[in-house]
Amino acid sequence: MSIADRIGNFAVTVWPSSLRRARRALRRAWGRVRWKLVAIIILTLSSTLLVASLAIATLNVVVRRESTNIVEKQIQTLVQASRRIALPFWTALARVSYQAWIPAPSRPCCRTLRRRFPKRRFL
Repeated sequence: MSIADRIGNFAVTVWPSSLRRARRALRRAWGRVRWKLVAIIILTLSSTLLVASLAIATLNVVVRRESTNIVEKQIQTLVQASRRIALPFWTALARVSYQAWIPAPSRPCCRTLRRRFPKRRFL
């Protein structure tokens, strides 16, 4: 038998009530500590989830901005290409008489608009 066993047996035979009190005190202390540990774990997990949500939201903003930049560049490319194509069309259209494009019934309306708003340019 070891010395620790002898001391334990002596404590049990001499102070049985104090051992029970010590065990009860340890259980109460563990209960208090256990709830604190649970609270710490819950707070840690919730803060981790909040940080992960913030990271996902930030990534979402970055991806949307980048996709917006890509779409903007595509629109600029299309506008430049359409200018190259449309410029000869509009110059040729400007040479054609406007009266040829206006149907006969609407010509008096255009004359009236020109008289009423002389600074505006109508067909």
